[in-house]
Amino acid sequence: MNSDKKQRNSYLDIMKGISIFLVLLGHSIQYGSKISYVGSRLFFNDPVFKLIYSFHMPLFALLSGYLFFYTIKKRTPKELVINRVKTLVLPIICWGTIDFAVRILTGQLNGSGIIWWVKRYVITLFGTLWFLWAILLCSAIVAGIHYLFRDNKAVMLLLMIAFFITPDKFNLGYMKFLYPFFVAGYMWNLHGVRVRNKIQKVVLIVSGFVLLILLHFMQTGTYIYISGFAILGKENPWIQMYYDLYRWTIGFAGSVFVLSGINLLMNVTVNKFKTAKYLGVVGTLSMGIYAVQGYVFQYVIIPVFAIVGVDVPFILVIVEALLILGICCGITLFLKKIKPLSICLLGVERYSGVRPCVQLRVYSPVGGSPIK
Repeated sequence: MNSDKKQRNSYLDIMKGISIFLVLLGHSIQYGSKISYVGSRLFFNDPVFKLIYSFHMPLFALLSGYLFFYTIKKRTPKELVINRVKTLVLPIICWGTIDFAVRILTGQLNGSGIIWWVKRYVITLFGTLWFLWAILLCSAIVAGIHYLFRDNKAVMLLLMIAFFITPDKFNLGYMKFLYPFFVAGYMWNLHGVRVRNKIQKVVLIVSGFVLLILLHFMQTGTYIYISGFAILGKENPWIQMYYDLYRWTIGFAGSVFVLSGINLLMNVTVNKFKTAKYLGVVGTLSMGIYAVQGYVFQYVIIPVFAIVGVDVPFILVIVEALLILGICCGITLFLKKIKPLSICLLGVERYSGVRPCVQLRVYSPVGGSPIK
């Protein structure tokens, strides 16, 4: 790997670190901030929660698409299938099996008959780590278009339109929601798009303004978890289409705002603070953190919060998210040290121990020059 590629990946690791922290902060607001949020949907109206959920998973998908370009560029179709199995399918199956076992041991599953248990196992597999499922499907679609249609943009667009009338079964709604962001990241890298810092300032202001305006219209129904994606079978298909287009628009506005803002900020601060380095390390552990955090919230935060029984100030919610981040990083680093666990649970294609800390001098795929 040449130095430029290492530098680009370091920047993307930092962005992934920011994204996974936003996941933890959002879940901390949902599960460990206010008593009124417990057992209700009131957390959907929390202003910080709304801001985070307007773009954090789209940003993750965009970064995944950007990185997928490197994955597909250096592999044959057969090698790509093997890569996807090792890095995504195997972790999904392993974590899904663990989740299934935990549900049985904790009494959450109680049925009879082999068919019932097989059905519940399949449902658990599709319900566990939905983001990885979505990225797996997005990468399969983009790979098919790459090999069969030479990255034809019209085919990508037609598929995106077709998603409106296809069902959302097996969590396909999540994939359809994230597909445009994955494709955007892939095409961004494919065409080597670079934006100068002066233009980035304009992009930052415009995207921030659009994000601020659109946040005013965010409501419970606009969340993908509530309304789904498909327009067929809905009482009002036009409202559903509005929700879908709204999510795409605010997702792009938020992602562009963060990418531009962080890039401009890092031009000034990356060598003056260790924060960028730590975020980069967190980014390299993002899959493990994403998988582990669900158990931390379900079996630690939720029970503890139920015992405490008082609202938590937002500053302490941030501290809570940081503590959870530390716990998840520690567990993930432990898993990385054990070869079988690293391969099965973290999707490590070639085991080489714990990855060293990222470099501080990073190359931003957003801007046109190294960040010094």
